[in-house]
Amino acid sequence: MGKEDTGVSNLGDLAEELSLSISTVSRALAGKPNVTEETRRRVLEAAERLGYAANRSGRSLRSGMTGTVTFILSPHPQFQYAEPFFMPLLGGLQEALAERSLDLTVALGRPGAAQVDQIRQLVESRSTDAVLLAWTQPNDPRIAWLIAAGVPFAALGRSEGLPPFPSLDIDFDVLGQEAAARLIGEGHRRLALVNAPADLNFHAYLERGFRRGLAAHGIPPEQMVLREDPMTEDGAHRLMQALLATPTPPTGMLLCGETMLAGAWRAFAEAGLRPGIDISVIMATDSPLCSFLSPRVTSFQAPLRELGSRLVEILMQAMPGYAGPEGRRCVQELVMLPLVARESDGPA
Repeated sequence: MGKEDTGVSNLGDLAEELSLSISTVSRALAGKPNVTEETRRRVLEAAERLGYAANRSGRSLRSGMTGTVTFILSPHPQFQYAEPFFMPLLGGLQEALAERSLDLTVALGRPGAAQVDQIRQLVESRSTDAVLLAWTQPNDPRIAWLIAAGVPFAALGRSEGLPPFPSLDIDFDVLGQEAAARLIGEGHRRLALVNAPADLNFHAYLERGFRRGLAAHGIPPEQMVLREDPMTEDGAHRLMQALLATPTPPTGMLLCGETMLAGAWRAFAEAGLRPGIDISVIMATDSPLCSFLSPRVTSFQAPLRELGSRLVEILMQAMPGYAGPEGRRCVQELVMLPLVARESDGPA
C-alpha cells in the first residue's frame, strides 16, 4: 500500500489508498452489485484496517447523508417500566421515518455527562443525520451541545434555561391543574403529589399546575403534601407507608411514575385501604400497569404512536432537504392528554 496504516477520514483517502476510483469504493461500501467480490473484499478489509468510519455505508455519497436518525434511549431507574412506554413511540417514529426513506436506529444512552460524548461521536463519525431525545432535563447538556453544533434534532420534552429548539411535550401544567380539580371535585381536601425526580424537566411543570389547581379552588398550600418518587418499588412502598402513617394522611393523590404506583398499591393493601373507596389515586400518564392493577387506575392517556409520528414531522422541519419551501423551522408544540376515568378515584 502507498500509505502507512494511520487511518483515513474520508472516502477520497480510502480510494487513494486502494488506487481505486471514489465511485468504485462507494459502490463496494454500499453493497452495490456492479463491483467484483474481490474488489469489495479489498475495500471492506481496508476500511476496517484503516478505521474508516465516516459514512461507512456509502449511502447518499453526494449529499454526505446516511439516511439514518438515531433515538437516544437514556438509561433510567425505571427502565423495566420504560420499555412498554417507548415501544409504541418507537413504532410511530419508525413508520414516519420510513415514509421519508429514512432509517431509525436506537442507541442506549450512556449515563450522565458521558451521553454528550456519545452524541458527539455519533455526529462526528457521520453515523447519523439527526438525533431524537427523551427524558429531557433543565439546562440539558445534550441539547446545549446539539444547538451549538448546529445538528438537526428534536426532543420529546422541553428544557428550561436553553434557547428554543424543536420539541414536542405534554402540557404537564394543565395536567396537574386538571388532576387537582378532579380530586377536589370529589370532595378531597388533603392532597398529595408524588412527583418525578427534580432532574427531569417536567417535574416543575407538574408541581406548578397542581399548585394552581389547588389555588383555583381555594385550597390552602398547607393542605398539599409534596414528595418525589424514589424510583424503586421498595422506596416507593416505604414512602407511601410513611404518608399513610401521618396524623392527617392525604385522601387524594396524583402519582407520577410506575415504580411509585406499584409501591403504593402494596402499601394500600397492607393498610386495608381500597383505592377508589378509601383513597383516591390518579396516575399522571397512562401505562399498561394502570389496566393490570385492581382496581384499574384513572390516568391521563398519551397517544404514543401518534406522538412519535408528530415528533418526526417536527424533526423534518429542522432538517435540510426535508423542511418546506420556507426553510428550516424550530417547531415547539404542547399536547394535552385526555383523562381516562377508571375505578381508582372517587368521592371522599
